[in-house]
Amino acid sequence: MTTHSEQQQPALPTLEQELQQTVAQVLQQAESHHNSGQIQAAEDLYRAILEIQPDHPNANYSLGVLSVESQQPITGLPFFRTAVTANPECKQYWLSYIDALIQAGQIDGACQALELSRQHGLHEEDVETLARRLSNQQQGTQPTNATQQCLAASLVPVLPKEEILPKKVPHAKAGETPSRKEFNKLAGLQRKGQTSAIEQFARDLTVRFPSHGLSWKTLGTIQYKQGLVDQALQSMQKALHLFPEDPGVHSELAVLLHKKGQLAEAEVHFNKALEIKPALTAAMCNLGNLLRDQGRFIESEAIFLQAIKLESSALLYNNLGTTLLEADRIVEAEFYYRRAIRITPRFALAHINLGVCLRKQGRLTEAIDHQRRAIKLDHQNTEQHSNILFTMNYTADTASSFLEEARQFGQIVKMKVKKPFSSWQCPAQPERLLVGLVSGDLYNHPVGFFLESILGNFDSNRVELIAYPTSPKADDLTARIKKCVKAWKPLFGMGDEAAARTIHADGVHVLLDLSGHTSHNRLPMFAWKPAPVQASWLGYFATTGVSEIDYFLADKVGVPEPQRENFTESLWYLPDTRLCFSAPNIDVPITPLPALSKGHITFGCFQLLTKVGDEVLKVWSSILNALPDARLRWQCRQLGDPEVVKQLLERLQHWGIDTERVTFFGSMPRARYLAAHNEVDMILDTFPFPGGTTTCEALWMGIPTLTLAGNSLLSRQGASLLTAASLNEWVTTSKQDYIEKAIALTNNLDKLTNLRTGLRTQVLASPLFDAKRFARNFEEALWGMWQKKQSQKGSISTD
Repeated sequence: MTTHSEQQQPALPTLEQELQQTVAQVLQQAESHHNSGQIQAAEDLYRAILEIQPDHPNANYSLGVLSVESQQPITGLPFFRTAVTANPECKQYWLSYIDALIQAGQIDGACQALELSRQHGLHEEDVETLARRLSNQQQGTQPTNATQQCLAASLVPVLPKEEILPKKVPHAKAGETPSRKEFNKLAGLQRKGQTSAIEQFARDLTVRFPSHGLSWKTLGTIQYKQGLVDQALQSMQKALHLFPEDPGVHSELAVLLHKKGQLAEAEVHFNKALEIKPALTAAMCNLGNLLRDQGRFIESEAIFLQAIKLESSALLYNNLGTTLLEADRIVEAEFYYRRAIRITPRFALAHINLGVCLRKQGRLTEAIDHQRRAIKLDHQNTEQHSNILFTMNYTADTASSFLEEARQFGQIVKMKVKKPFSSWQCPAQPERLLVGLVSGDLYNHPVGFFLESILGNFDSNRVELIAYPTSPKADDLTARIKKCVKAWKPLFGMGDEAAARTIHADGVHVLLDLSGHTSHNRLPMFAWKPAPVQASWLGYFATTGVSEIDYFLADKVGVPEPQRENFTESLWYLPDTRLCFSAPNIDVPITPLPALSKGHITFGCFQLLTKVGDEVLKVWSSILNALPDARLRWQCRQLGDPEVVKQLLERLQHWGIDTERVTFFGSMPRARYLAAHNEVDMILDTFPFPGGTTTCEALWMGIPTLTLAGNSLLSRQGASLLTAASLNEWVTTSKQDYIEKAIALTNNLDKLTNLRTGLRTQVLASPLFDAKRFARNFEEALWGMWQKKQSQKGSISTD
């Protein structure tokens, strides 16, 4: 099973930052039009800036220049006055203002402005030049006393600024564009965090000023923050139509497209933003995330390194770390996460990601320490809590140790819900149940492997399925799953409330969470209670802590009756097994037992490094020391990193394991990975976190797994799988039992040979692989939960 999400889009800027960025971008476009002779387009954009910032010095100055160039110097005077008032230290503003006064014949005003300019640093040479111009303008004209003094000594009495420098540019006509006051109100709402009020006010601006690009951009930004990605996408597309050369709009539109899974289109807009503004680090950061999500790790790394040269920010180091982590360059990833934390010690996301990185190295105590820090920094962040809950599964052999943590998660998500649904749109007496599947793993992933064959065996007269994918990732397995469902309605990009309302509107009877506290989970959405019956199954192995989830589907081997109390959900027992594996659709033959030709036993392990704690190594050491000729073949994705292997070798030596007897392999394509089982004689399971998918794949390849049953659903997962496959002999109950049975099983090669020869046939006929049998049992469970809901007081109320 996968971990929780380890990346985050950079937060969009605050409204005030948005305004400043937009003004700068519009000014750049206006100046470009001005320089290329597109005067009307330039003027329109300069005036658009004044709608937002009436005192903006550059925009006022440029409008003054346009007026002078159009032989209308009097029209330009108010703009020049505002420019010099806003920035009286700018020499060019004074020169142009005085020049315009001279052209307009306002010699007295020019003399007064000239003297004021000297007080703000205008050079003596410039003063003399202007004085000569004033003298030339006065030929044949009787100058006033002030003008005579100016011509004589370039000196005039200092007049109060307000007499010649009005502070405001006249506003545009009412109703044409938003006023400064309106934007100030919007900024005030932003500071107060009044999201709904901001959204309504921004929407009102777009209604009154539909051609005002910034209003649409602001609305899109607010909608994105509310999780309303579809609406935000529409608003940002309108903003782009009005601001086609705005790099910020392209960048933010690309973020929204990324959220919607439209990766190719998102990449186009990121690149367009960077074409317009090559140093736009926000676009570079998000493009790096996009490339990583496509598995283009080298390109992602390169863009992050380029951005870091421009802006050495904690977020960029963090996201670079995540790219390296997903590329299995774990030690390098740790370096960059720690670099991010050095820059910003209170950066919660970097702490949580460093925790994930440390977890993948098996350094669980350190991992939990950083995840605890992240929670202290951002206690209400549900992703932080999901991450630590997932990590805790590697460290404890009892569900009660994290039951309280899960309950805290449930309380947090409950507090975020305004008002959960209490009535539903589904028919109370249906001919068939409408069942929703919420998962981010509907592709070549363990969840997909367990799900595929079951979906194809549901009776469509009894059950209809809607898939609600929470991640845009898709592949060939996704395509096959789509054929088994009535509808495919992605939730990625939607906020929790919007997602809940979508499901509620569909009239779903039973909603299944297939993720628990793993990647892309939408557990907070379940707190809205969008369906009358909600259950958790398949993707996780402990309680969710969400009280609005009614049931947890298990089997009695995995969760014996006394352990019911370790769940906030009610347990609903499936017969035989809670899991049914889909046989690989790859033709991989089983070869003879390797020990027969090699002369020694080869143990196998295909588990992640994180699952192999010190207690596991201690037990394995006892087994290998008792069997001096035995070997261990260990394969997982982390072992593709040489630095990780180097650290692991030190751990093995510490526990007395001869490293010459252990071989390491990184990840491989699935066909090669399955064929690699032909190199081992039996599997040594991990504890307290045993195998799931790996155990089923090994059984299909004719390889039995020796497992240790603990005291929680997770630690009993191996026992549940092997019992369903009729391999009870391979289930142990203590570490000593595990050691003794491993040694004993290797002493009977004939028995291992016979088991290997017939194991695939045996397991394919077992409940663990019998999809038709499991589908009937699962249908009965779904109907049973629905009928129990119907029998409860009040039954189902409909809208």
